[in-house]
Amino acid sequence: MVSAQSGDAGTNFSLSQARALSAYALQNDRPDLALQLGKGLLKADARDPFAYFVIAQSYAALGQNTQGRRAAARAYRFAEARPDRMRAAQLAAQLAFAENRPSLTQVWLRRTAIHVDNPEDEAQLARDYRALRRINPWSLSCAQIFARPAT
Repeated sequence: MVSAQSGDAGTNFSLSQARALSAYALQNDRPDLALQLGKGLLKADARDPFAYFVIAQSYAALGQNTQGRRAAARAYRFAEARPDRMRAAQLAAQLAFAENRPSLTQVWLRRTAIHVDNPEDEAQLARDYRALRRINPWSLSCAQIFARPAT
């Protein structure tokens, strides 16, 4: 059972009802309710990738990008299916970009690339990555790190 609190009144939902309601809340511009339901889902299962994804999307809608990226990272960690891992990595990349963290965005785009299944998505991801490389002030390679200084 998942509990949602509003003021003094609480309501209990089954896990499937809480999942459906959290998705409905996100689709209908109620990230506050979705966040509350997502946290309730985590009380039932602390490794639930769906709950972390709902929380990440809720934080994103509330403009709390750092918390959203962290929740997306947990969704990625606990997801088992490739499409779920890809969506979580994409969301983490979007939120890292919103935080103005281009290097971290590139890391998450690389993780997204691992799970891409079709050529169109792969091409779009490559374009996004190239665009990020142009705007990222940091660029390191192993050759740069291990190069000997000139004498």
